[in-house]
Amino acid sequence: MRLNIHYKINLIFGSIVAIILFGIYIYLNSSLQKYTYRRIETNLLKEISLSKSFVKQYYTKDAQSRELDKIADKIGEDLGLRVTIIKLDGTVLGDSELNEKELKLLENHLYRPEVQQALHSGTGESRRFSTKIGRASCRERV
Repeated sequence: MRLNIHYKINLIFGSIVAIILFGIYIYLNSSLQKYTYRRIETNLLKEISLSKSFVKQYYTKDAQSRELDKIADKIGEDLGLRVTIIKLDGTVLGDSELNEKELKLLENHLYRPEVQQALHSGTGESRRFSTKIGRASCRERV
């Protein structure tokens, strides 16, 4: 008789602990996702600001696409990110993960959501699958 009560108490106690741990997991998972997302966003904004001043320093009106592609390559390499430089009309001038041939085949980026958002507010973002480089969680900021 005594063993049965002991097992029942352990089962109840184990169930309560499991429910509490599951609740903590759900709460922490959500909180950590939000915190990580905000942290990445803050870092990206800082890196964009730095990259923007770098591009302004080396960009001239008569700069050729090849030079801008090299600048995108350099920024992408230094930051460990994919960097795409586009004109206000949506033409891609440089991309850190595409070569010159692939760059010429790219479609106009003007109507992409992050570009439209950036034109209106200064920055823009979207998450999607990039068919060009084959990455599943492509996040872009302009």
